[in-house]
Amino acid sequence: MRIRRDKKLVAPSTSIKKFTLIGGDEDYAADCWGFYNEGKGLVCGPRVKLQTRFGTMPGTPLAVYYSCLCGALYFVTADGIYLTNDAGTKTAEKICGALSVLPFFIDMFIDGSPVTFIFSGTNRIVCDGATCREYTDARSFSAGVIHCGRFFGADAEEEGKLWWAASHAEDWTEGIAGCGYTYLPPEGGKILRLFSYEDRLVAVREQGITIIKAYGEPQHYAVQDSAPRLAADGIIAGTCALAGGKIFFATEYALYSFDGNAIKKVMPFGTYRLYSPENAVGMGDVLYVRCVFNGLRCVLGYDCANGSKWISYTLCTCLCVCDDGVYFFSKLSVYMLDRSERDVGSWTSRQIDFGTGADKRLRKIYVKGDGTIGINVICDGTTRNYMGAGWHAIGMCGKSFSFSISSNGSLEELIAEVEVRNGI
Repeated sequence: MRIRRDKKLVAPSTSIKKFTLIGGDEDYAADCWGFYNEGKGLVCGPRVKLQTRFGTMPGTPLAVYYSCLCGALYFVTADGIYLTNDAGTKTAEKICGALSVLPFFIDMFIDGSPVTFIFSGTNRIVCDGATCREYTDARSFSAGVIHCGRFFGADAEEEGKLWWAASHAEDWTEGIAGCGYTYLPPEGGKILRLFSYEDRLVAVREQGITIIKAYGEPQHYAVQDSAPRLAADGIIAGTCALAGGKIFFATEYALYSFDGNAIKKVMPFGTYRLYSPENAVGMGDVLYVRCVFNGLRCVLGYDCANGSKWISYTLCTCLCVCDDGVYFFSKLSVYMLDRSERDVGSWTSRQIDFGTGADKRLRKIYVKGDGTIGINVICDGTTRNYMGAGWHAIGMCGKSFSFSISSNGSLEELIAEVEVRNGI
């Protein structure tokens, strides 16, 4: 009889490895919203709160403008413009009927008194926050600004034609120091917005920037060469705004800034899964852009000082800067960003196999952060829930894992400790 020698069984060796999923060099995120980057970690964006300051909205807003000079809010709908003032004497009072051209608004002084001028084609409405008067002008403007004591306007009919008044928008006195016009270089396209920036007049056009030296008497006005500043094609008019001491504007594909000397691409939208920017406003160092993120309407917050970003999934059709903050207007409600409070952010990882397709054991995870933190660990259809920062024993086995974490504070680190076979 043949005797078989016993085989010596050797258990496969394993080792413990740590993977930094948040706060490390590799990006493990599949989705992230409500947070902005700060250093190597994430911090929640500001909370949006329901507001009642302006009362019930009279309809779906097409445009909203707040005059800090007159203390009044102008709310444009398909059937006209409504006025609500801070004095409490006007609440959603209709001041005009439907307009064929979407209006724009400029604050200025006439005979020492503050007023808001509303431009819609050749229609003019002048309001001081309490009373309004209407009239028709011969000229039609698509954009305008007060610069060095004069009104400047972009002609709505002739591309590149720039008008200036003798003083305010009703003063078209002729003469050597009176009203006039000039034509900007044809390259650059239509004038979208005008800004009084430092000591110069800046025209944002479809393809970039044209700078006009417009101070002193009109005979000294001069158009600077715009060719070096035609660095962006397809600029969207509604996205032009001032923030952090710079002029910002967007195309379908990127966000740009202008510091008085050069145009700089500051944010390619595709990298952050953003698209369809429609309008923007600036307040302090923060630019707010209404756009789409991962198929959902949102507001992008971009901090011009440090480049940090956050997303707010608040449904709105218009953004408006008021005296006390940035407001989001929708058909039924008004919201305001509260910079002192944080919203709840959510971070979700992609499927992670930790470097091998074989089975492995997720021993524990470590979460570093502030606020109320909720954690979900998912493996092969099984989900386990944990709360709070610190170490959490997991003990789940499988080929791949995913993680979902929410917080109303910060997430500085997420570390996974995994037991894997040697040799991977």
